[in-house]
Amino acid sequence: VNAWPQQSTGAQWSSEETRRWQLPGDGVTNRYWRMNFHDTFGGNSEVSVAEVGLFAPAGVYRLEIGGWGSCAPFGGNGSCGAGDSTRKVTCFDPDGVPGPVELCPDGTETATSQGCTVDCPKITVSAANAHPELFGILRVSLTSQWLSQVLCAAFQMPLDGEQSTDNLETAQFSGIGMCGAGDCHVDVRSIVVTAMRGSEFEVRCKVVGGSDVVGTGKRAVLRAVPDLLGCYNDFPNPSHDLPEEKGFGTQVNCADECFGFQYFGMQLLGKCFCGNSYGKYGERIADKSQGITGCDCDGPYFGYHANCIWQQTEGRFGESSTLRLQLLSVTMTAAEMLAHVTPSTRMRCNVTSTAPGVAQPATSASCKDQGCSLFLDGLQAATTYEVSCEADPDADHPWKRHSSLLVRTLEPPVVPPPPPTTHKPLDLSNPAGQVDRTTAEPIALAFAGESPWGWMPFASLGLACLAVPASHQCCASDISRSTAMQALEFPHTFWLVWETLLVAEIALGAALLQNLLYSRFGGSAPHWDGLSTAVAGSLVGAGAVHLLAFLSFGVLPTLARCMANRVSGREPVEFGRHRTRYGNFQKRKGGSKKGASNSLASALPPELDPDLGPSPLHFLPFMAILAVCAADGDHIRQVAARKVGLRGIQLLATATQAACSALYMYNSWPKPMRPEVSIACLCMFVLMLIMMGVVLLRAYKVSDDDLLLLDDRPSRALSANDESYASPPPDDPPALLP
Repeated sequence: VNAWPQQSTGAQWSSEETRRWQLPGDGVTNRYWRMNFHDTFGGNSEVSVAEVGLFAPAGVYRLEIGGWGSCAPFGGNGSCGAGDSTRKVTCFDPDGVPGPVELCPDGTETATSQGCTVDCPKITVSAANAHPELFGILRVSLTSQWLSQVLCAAFQMPLDGEQSTDNLETAQFSGIGMCGAGDCHVDVRSIVVTAMRGSEFEVRCKVVGGSDVVGTGKRAVLRAVPDLLGCYNDFPNPSHDLPEEKGFGTQVNCADECFGFQYFGMQLLGKCFCGNSYGKYGERIADKSQGITGCDCDGPYFGYHANCIWQQTEGRFGESSTLRLQLLSVTMTAAEMLAHVTPSTRMRCNVTSTAPGVAQPATSASCKDQGCSLFLDGLQAATTYEVSCEADPDADHPWKRHSSLLVRTLEPPVVPPPPPTTHKPLDLSNPAGQVDRTTAEPIALAFAGESPWGWMPFASLGLACLAVPASHQCCASDISRSTAMQALEFPHTFWLVWETLLVAEIALGAALLQNLLYSRFGGSAPHWDGLSTAVAGSLVGAGAVHLLAFLSFGVLPTLARCMANRVSGREPVEFGRHRTRYGNFQKRKGGSKKGASNSLASALPPELDPDLGPSPLHFLPFMAILAVCAADGDHIRQVAARKVGLRGIQLLATATQAACSALYMYNSWPKPMRPEVSIACLCMFVLMLIMMGVVLLRAYKVSDDDLLLLDDRPSRALSANDESYASPPPDDPPALLP
């Protein structure tokens, strides 16, 4: 052996020597080889025979065993039952290079696959029906627990003694479909039906690889299947192969439209043709090299310039004694059929059930020009009936005609099973367990209702635009009411208490809204319902009213006074600054008297006189407390009428909050309430009602005394040098003159 490996010292080998070298063309893989010499004697000379073989020294090669994979059923994806699971076994040499497993100890003895079993999902057959568009197809509706490959078979009824429904794999008519988790359907195709009345089939289904068979009692009636003759050319000029055109439809519709013709055909997207002969343009042979397509007789596109042609079932064409009986509709308890006869034709029908012990249904008929309709009522759900009719001879048919049709009523709706419980049933024998269940925290409810913040501000502002002018018209525009309000002469303490109650009422309303939104249901999301929406509306509405009053009665008049001050050339006046008092009252005695003026400083009306305006802050909650503290009696009298009108509107909001508090205290489900806020809201309503009652009683007393407001503003009519005018001391309060 002439070997010169890089790792060796020469070509000389000793017997049973092991060397490592790299074989030509084997990449970087290093192999261990052993050479054994055997001495033999042949004749007179000694011959050495060298035996070279692959060698693996003990402990040099490493066997790596992977984990078992998932079980793969023998029936393929979606099947169940027997299968196998595999794992990866790899042998690595000292350099970490994978090699044949035979080099590793126990390499060939280590199993790489093992048998396993896949659990079968639960399937339920909900209904079986004839395909609504195609012949010879039974559609099975199922519900599967998870992804499954379902095998369904159809057995013609009644079953003969030798026919078995257990072995679905050997059934004459069967089909396989893949069902996902939930509802699906499997079609059993190529079912041959020759009877004119149709045939009844019962289905059986199971998961491929499983053993449980379901579907007993689920049946369907399939009509007679016409004979498909093939694909034939068709051209419109000079005429179609089948001359009668019937529009577009399905295979089933086209066969009914062509009743009486021997052949019917379909092309394009379901265009129907009828005739008694075919093939004058020859058979269509598909040739892709020439761009000639064939036909797809299952649709939806049947062919281009070519017809899929069927021959009608015997009895549906020619001079026969078959009565055309067509099923129009069917439900669980009723059915309607159409017999193509003239209204004067006498016809008799008999309805029987293929199932024993079924009551006779009620029948009725109604005839029109297109035929006579037969109505069946009182049918039993999921039951097959045979309707047999006989028509007497008429002008078009000199002989009797007969027909028989199988009708299957619909299955009752499947009631879904109740969802599984999420906890174990209560063990009444264990009192401790019962206590734990009854003292558990209530279930946290999710967000309920739509938030009103998108529409409530706009609605509140609109209502405020109506309420503020109405309150002004009621309390401040009318002279008698305005005079009565200005003559109330309440001390500052009364107005401070009323403003403080208003602030407390707003704070209580906000606290009540917080309880209704969050504390009542214990969730992080607000729970909007009628109560919370009403309280929020009262708060937002009251805020809109005060904002509009602040702008209308405070800001705008003050800006007007400032502008008038600039026009008149006076010294600039501060915003809302309080100045000169005015206003005296005199009791009427046969007429009103007007007080004398005490200055010629201004001829402006009171609304524009910068020295006479009250602070706009009187109309803002919270800030009104400061305005009342800084105001004198004249300014309080000027804003009294408008304040009373606004408090009347506020009283409506307080009444709304009190009503919601009472309802909340009456029914505080689902969580026990803390009644402090609700009781405080009710008490606040009572206090606000008392304050309003005191004002109204005082106004009534003033009106009954017939007091008249006198104007002691500085008059421009008197001369500046008129010394007969005596100005009252500036600090003297206005007087009620008898």
